[in-house]
Amino acid sequence: MEDSSTFMKPNIDGFRFIERYLGITNPGQIHFFDDKAENIKGAKDAGWNGHLVANDTISQIDEAVSSSCSSN
Repeated sequence: MEDSSTFMKPNIDGFRFIERYLGITNPGQIHFFDDKAENIKGAKDAGWNGHLVANDTISQIDEAVSSSCSSN
């Protein structure tokens, strides 16, 4: 049995597990928000869009999603 920390952020295996679980085939479509830079790095290493958030989380998420939608 694998150590459960294998599937915890920022370990890339944790991000890959989520992809498989959700059936995601294009990790570049995933937007990941977190308040820790190390977790953002893990997400980006997995090919996800990582966004570091702070106090005004909702507006930061709204801005990232709006930007993503306008670029598609």
